[in-house]
Amino acid sequence: MKRKRDCANSAVRRSGVESSGSDNPFAVELTKDLPFPITYYTLTAKELEDNGYSYNNQPGFVSTLPAPSGSSPYEMLALDCEMCVTSNGFELTRVTLVDVNGRVVLDKLVKPSNPIIDYNTRYSGITFEMLNDVTISLEDIQKDFLKLVYKETILVGHSLENDLLALKINHHLVIDTAVLYKHPRGGSYKTALRVLTRRFLKREIQDSGKGHDSVEDARATMELALLKIINGPEFGSPPPFMRKKLLTILSECGKVSSFIDDVSLVKRYASGSCHAFPVSSDDEVLSKSKKEVKNDKVHFVWAHFSELNSYYKKQVEDTEKLNGKLAEMISLLTCEKNSTSKTGTKFRVTSELKAILRRLNAKVESLYDALPANAMLIISTGHGDTAIVHRLRKMLTEQVETTICREKLVKVLEELQAQAEVGLCFVSVKH
Repeated sequence: MKRKRDCANSAVRRSGVESSGSDNPFAVELTKDLPFPITYYTLTAKELEDNGYSYNNQPGFVSTLPAPSGSSPYEMLALDCEMCVTSNGFELTRVTLVDVNGRVVLDKLVKPSNPIIDYNTRYSGITFEMLNDVTISLEDIQKDFLKLVYKETILVGHSLENDLLALKINHHLVIDTAVLYKHPRGGSYKTALRVLTRRFLKREIQDSGKGHDSVEDARATMELALLKIINGPEFGSPPPFMRKKLLTILSECGKVSSFIDDVSLVKRYASGSCHAFPVSSDDEVLSKSKKEVKNDKVHFVWAHFSELNSYYKKQVEDTEKLNGKLAEMISLLTCEKNSTSKTGTKFRVTSELKAILRRLNAKVESLYDALPANAMLIISTGHGDTAIVHRLRKMLTEQVETTICREKLVKVLEELQAQAEVGLCFVSVKH
């Protein structure tokens, strides 16, 4: 379940840049019908967070801006950066951007602001001689970068979080080939760019003995991304991990679906013969769902009530409420440890949560009443409170100062994670 197909037919280009005569053998194919829209392959908010793309509110960082009205910005660019080691850690020394045709759009050397300890030539290809007369600063290159890359531009790269960190730039529309091409072992393992290039592009990179070439690497990531875009998400995936979207399977079987959810999820998951309905409230979800279940031409309706999940997210964003929840959790775990009872950990349900659950129950009843005879209603709770799990993981990873000791936080995280992994599913056929 991913993004809508109806925008998949447009080519990736900038006004005045044609794909004919391209250095990239795959770019011309983007004018043809694509299996999935290009935005399908961009990282989700969770993938951005899990892969270290969260740079919000960090000093010195700038964010890409919306493209000016009437302009024709690049829709997709590949980025690769080189870094050296300074007295302040890794700093930027070279920035390269190439377009879908492999043409260099930006390629500049950058002078680190701190004394260089190691040029890291073996990997970066950067030498003392190359940087000796360079005067371009990080701030200068950020200005050049922001003239080419806008908020709507899809950036392609391999473990691009490192490049954006060196550039000190926030950008959330990303295709990361390290994530796009799943490692055979799964999990957090990532395949090296040179391995992917050898396997799928049938050529060698990073083997000159003089360090990496950022133009060569950027072109390789762009071609790898285009291979996926042209051939579909299953291209290059290890056979045991091949997956098909539910809506795609239904479409292939001649069934029509309606997908009613938040706009970001509709863009990502809706496809094929699916009717897409982006909504902004649970009341709107209910209204459209009741209408769609009465449509004789629709065989499957997906509807997502999100008020409960929004409540959980809001709770963890409130530091005072979060600390209260953690304190309650520690107290309950301590009592459970000292008790012989096996009834499990129970929490206080707030009046606000009770009201949300009552509204949710009323919406489910109303939807059930609207179902035609012999319709099947499937209710899935999904995961539990994952918002607090993600917040605790972040606190532990970033070593955020708190009045609660780390050992107790780990215990709380273990319990909350176990609870969040529990889901329920209810199935009913209306007679």
